[in-house]
Amino acid sequence: YPLESSELENIYQYKLDRGIVNLSSASFFLLRGSDRLLKEGKVAKAVEYAEYALLLAPAYPPVYFQLGKVYWTQNRLRLHSVFTGWFNSIRAVVRNYSFAVYVLTNQLLLLFIAFLLLIAVFALISLYKYSKLFFHELTHLLPFALPGHLYVLWGVFILVLPFFFHWSIFLIFFFWLILLFVYHAKREQLLITIFAFFFLASPFFIQLVSNLLVTSSSDRYYSLFQVNEDNWDRETEMQLTNWLEKNPTDIETLFALALIKKREGSYRAAQDYYQQILSIEPDHYRSLCNLGNVMIARKKPDLAIANYDRCISLDPENVRGYYNLSRAQLLEFMFKESNKSYKKAAEINPGEIDQFIKIYSENINRMVIDETVPVKIFWENTFKPSIEKARTSESLWNAFFRGLPYKYWYTVFIVFFFFVCLIYVDRYRSDLSLGCDYCGRAACKKCKTFVSEFNLCKQCAGIFKGNRNISISIKNKEEHVITIERFHTRHIIIGKILSFLLPGAGHNLLDKPVKGALILFSFFFICLKLFFMEGIIDNSWQMVTVSSFGGIFILSCILFSLYGYSIWDYTKVSGKLSQFLSLIRVTRKELQIQKNA
Repeated sequence: YPLESSELENIYQYKLDRGIVNLSSASFFLLRGSDRLLKEGKVAKAVEYAEYALLLAPAYPPVYFQLGKVYWTQNRLRLHSVFTGWFNSIRAVVRNYSFAVYVLTNQLLLLFIAFLLLIAVFALISLYKYSKLFFHELTHLLPFALPGHLYVLWGVFILVLPFFFHWSIFLIFFFWLILLFVYHAKREQLLITIFAFFFLASPFFIQLVSNLLVTSSSDRYYSLFQVNEDNWDRETEMQLTNWLEKNPTDIETLFALALIKKREGSYRAAQDYYQQILSIEPDHYRSLCNLGNVMIARKKPDLAIANYDRCISLDPENVRGYYNLSRAQLLEFMFKESNKSYKKAAEINPGEIDQFIKIYSENINRMVIDETVPVKIFWENTFKPSIEKARTSESLWNAFFRGLPYKYWYTVFIVFFFFVCLIYVDRYRSDLSLGCDYCGRAACKKCKTFVSEFNLCKQCAGIFKGNRNISISIKNKEEHVITIERFHTRHIIIGKILSFLLPGAGHNLLDKPVKGALILFSFFFICLKLFFMEGIIDNSWQMVTVSSFGGIFILSCILFSLYGYSIWDYTKVSGKLSQFLSLIRVTRKELQIQKNA
C-alpha cells in the first residue's frame, strides 16, 4: 500500500535527526514505488514519492531522472522535464563520488578497449594490404636466391614470431604496424602515429584505471563515504574500527568514527576521536568545528565558541564555522555577536544558510551542522600510490600487453623512439618495395620494375601511360588488365563485406583511414556500451532503479545511424574506384578486339 504523506514526512525527519546527508536506501525504494505507481496510473502519488526521494537523497543521481519522468507523465507538454532530469542526473553523477569513480572507471575502460579493437582491425587490414610488399622486400635481404615459397615462409615466421614469446594479441598487432609502417601511405602513417602515442601513454592510463578500480572495490572507501555522505550501520562502524587498529593515525577513519559517535549521541567517544585527530594534526579545522558541536551537545557552549573561533582563524571562509558559532553565541546570550556571525555566514554562502534554516530544530544534529570530509580528499586518496594499486596495475598491464613486463614499462619509450625513427623513412625516395596503384603488385627500384613518375609498375606504365620503352604483347596486356580488374573487384567486394560487418573498416581498405578509424572507433564504443550497459566493473556502492531501456534505445538509434552512414559513405568513396574499374573493362574489350583482329 502507498505510504501516506505523513509517513513520508516522518522518514524525512528521521533522516534529518540522524544527521544523514543522503538516505539512499530509502530513496531507492521510493523510486521503485514511484515507478510502480506510474504503471498503476496513480501519477500524483508517483510525483510525491519522487519528490520525497529527492529530499531523502539529493546527491542520488537516479532521483533526478525519475523526477523528469514523473513530471512529464503528469503533463505531456512538459517535454523539457525529461531533458532537465537527464541533465541534473549527469550533474549529480559528477558531484557524487561513489557514482563518479564508478562511471569514470567504466568509461575509461570502454574507451581503452574500443581503441585497442580499432588498432586490431587496422593492423589486420594493413597485413592484408602490405604483407606482399614485406615478403618482396625479404627477397633483397639475402645475398643468394631462394624459391618464392621459402621467402613467404620466412615472412610468415617473422610475423608470427611474437606468438612464440607469448605476447598479448594487442602487442602483436602493434608489432605488425611497426613492421609494415614504411609501406603505409601518409595518412595511414599519421593514424599509426596516433596509435603510437596511445601506446606511449598506456602505462599512465593503466595506472589511472588501476587507482580507480581499487577505489571502486575498496570496503574502506565505501565505509568512509557511507559515513560522510550516506547512511551507515554497525558493519560500517566495525570495518572502520578494524582498519583503525591497523592504522591508528588514519585521520579520515578517526573523523568518520567521530561523526558516527556524535550522530548517535555518544558525545564523549566523539570528543576523544576529535582530540586524537588534533593531537596528530593540530590545525585540522574540520575537527575543531565538529568538536565545537560536541561541546554544545555536552552543554559547554563556551568551549564550543573557543573551538569555532580557532576553526575560523584557520579557515576564514568556513560557512559552517560561522553558522555554528552564531548558534553557540545565542546560547551564551551574545546576541550582537551572534547576529554578526550569522550575517558573515550568509555573506559567504546564502544558499547553504537557507538550507540550514529550513532543517533547523532543537535536535543537536540539526541545531549545528557537522563538517564532513570534502570530496576533494576522497579524490586525493584515490590517486595515492599503494601496494594494492601497483599490483592491480601490473595485472591490468599483463592482460593487455603481456610480453612487455610492467616493471620495465619505460621500455615503451624505447619502442616509441624506434617508431619515431621510422617516421623519417620516405618510402618514395628509398628503394623500399611499393605497391602499384593499378594492379597492386609489389615492385621496387632495386628490381627495376617500378616507374616512380607514375607510381606504377612497368607493365601498367607501358599499357596506360604510353611508356614506349616497354614492349608488351597484346596477349600479355590482356592478361595484365584482367589481373587489374580482379584486383579492384576484390577490393570493392571485400570493402563492402567489411563495411557491413564493421562500419568504417571498408574505408581503411580504400585509403580513407582517418574517416574509417573515427567511424570504427565510434562503432566499437557504442557496441561495448550496449553490451556492458551496467558497466564492465560491477559497483556495489550504488542502487540503480531507473530502467536502461531508454539508454538502449538511444544508443541503438545512434548505432543504426552510424551503420547507415558508413554504408552510404563507403558507396560514395568506392564510386571512383568503380568508375576506374569500368574503364579497365573497356580497355580489356578493346584489347580483345585488337587480339581478334
